[in-house]
Amino acid sequence: MAANVKKTKDMVVSCRKEAVNPPPLTLNGENVERVRRFKLLGVIVSDDLSWGPHIEYMLSKVSPRIHYLRLSKRAGLPADVLLQIYKTFIRPVLEYGSPVWGGLPRGLAEELEKVQRSCCRIIGIPYEQLPTLESRRRDATVRELRRVVADATHPCQEFLQPATECQYQLRRAPRFKLPLSRSNRHSQSFIPRALALLNDN
Repeated sequence: MAANVKKTKDMVVSCRKEAVNPPPLTLNGENVERVRRFKLLGVIVSDDLSWGPHIEYMLSKVSPRIHYLRLSKRAGLPADVLLQIYKTFIRPVLEYGSPVWGGLPRGLAEELEKVQRSCCRIIGIPYEQLPTLESRRRDATVRELRRVVADATHPCQEFLQPATECQYQLRRAPRFKLPLSRSNRHSQSFIPRALALLNDN
C-alpha cells in the first residue's frame, strides 16, 4: 500500500540543545512535511519529547467542560450529580494515555491538579475527598505494565529483565531489573518509571 504524502508527517526527535536538521524526507519524489509536534492516537508528541504541548492541549479541551460544570451548578444540580459529571466528562480527558506521559515535571503535574481543585470547589466538596490525579496516574501506569507482563507477545516484553535470584530472596525484592537511565527524561519514560513503581508495590 502506497503512503499518502499529504497525510504523512516527518518529525525529527532530538533532545540535544543544538538544532538537528537532517535532509528532508521524500516519498514518490515529494517532500514530506516536517513538523515539531504531532497528535498520535490522541497524544501530542513533541520533537524534544517534552509533554508541555500535550498538557496545554488537554487543558484547552477541558476548559469548555468546566464551564458546563459551572452551568450545571447554577442550575441547582446536587453535588453527587456534579461529581459524576466531573468523573465522566472531565477527569478522563486529564488522564487519557497517562501511562505514556505520566512522568511529568512538577510544574506540569501541578497544572493538572489545579483543574481538579477548581472542579472540587465548583462541586462543593473538599479536594481531599478525591485521590490526586498523580496517584491515579501511578496506578494506571502499574496496571498497564501488568498487562504488558501478562502478555508474552507484547513488544515491550524485550525490556523486561527478571531480577536476579538473590534479589528474589529479599523481603521486598524487585521483580524486574531497572534499565540504566542516563537522563531524567529516560527515567520518567514508561518502562523505567513503570518498573520502579511496580517494584515498590
